[in-house]
Amino acid sequence: MLFNFVIGFLVGILALLSIVLNFVCLLVMNNTTRMLERPSSYFVINLLVADMLQAVSVLPLYILKNYNISNQFWKGVVCDGFRFSNMITFYVSALGVPLIALDRLIGAACVFQHRFFMKKRIVMIAIITCWIYVLTLCIIPFFSSDPPNKFTDEINNRCIYNPTDAWTLSMLIINCFLPYILILLSYKYFVKFLRKMKSIRIIKSNQKIRSDRVRRTNKIAKISILISICYGVLNGPSVFYYILDTICPETCFPRDFKNSLFKRCTEFIIKYLAFSNSLAPPLIYCFSHTEFLLRLQSITRILKRRKEPAVNNHNAVETTYN
Repeated sequence: MLFNFVIGFLVGILALLSIVLNFVCLLVMNNTTRMLERPSSYFVINLLVADMLQAVSVLPLYILKNYNISNQFWKGVVCDGFRFSNMITFYVSALGVPLIALDRLIGAACVFQHRFFMKKRIVMIAIITCWIYVLTLCIIPFFSSDPPNKFTDEINNRCIYNPTDAWTLSMLIINCFLPYILILLSYKYFVKFLRKMKSIRIIKSNQKIRSDRVRRTNKIAKISILISICYGVLNGPSVFYYILDTICPETCFPRDFKNSLFKRCTEFIIKYLAFSNSLAPPLIYCFSHTEFLLRLQSITRILKRRKEPAVNNHNAVETTYN
């Protein structure tokens, strides 16, 4: 009971922080015309929306899932709702990060041609395709569960959403592991490109233009590398753990690990790290963006000015009655 309370408390704090940060970022970006005019911003908005959905739906359902619900129907609703929504938001985020990394890479390699490559229409098609792809794959476990497991879940837990081992393994490898490898390989080219740019001798008249390009490229490189680090550190443990749990659940873990408290703690820490990834986009993409911070300060000042007349009017009314 105490363990469930600790889980609920920690996940509740994370959900609150994630909702506030992602909502603030979406609000600021929606009120910043220049950011909306950039097609690349919609890749960030896509990730913010996915993380917001995770904080609003997945995390509360995870808290409820850890408490014993007596009603079998609602127990099944919570179980299915958590698994389905968790899969959708997890894989949309997992595919959203490579999209952003690819956009940053194109922006660094082709600074002046980037606007011609990344049109808003192309970005929106990529985002919509990503969501349709994930939704289509995540519906499969409703219909393709192993018969014994599905029967057991329907009788005891009323949980119909049961991914098979083949589905879990293929999803983790194709949509998480391979994209991360591709990101690392692209950054290998990225580093070579930066070194090449620094080694080129440029004409004195073009030095300012080139130096600005190098500065922007270096900034893109730092953000992209930070994206990869956060993605690997926060999602890596869950990907490797569930791959091992699917391939060799008996040989890769001790015999007494299956039903132990240590397993519950391990899985909670792994899930909590993955859930914490919802804080990365607002902290990396938005709060490291100068234009975003300036717009946030502007909105804050406007809200303060709106509150001041209300406070003054309230004080005036009190003075009149006194």
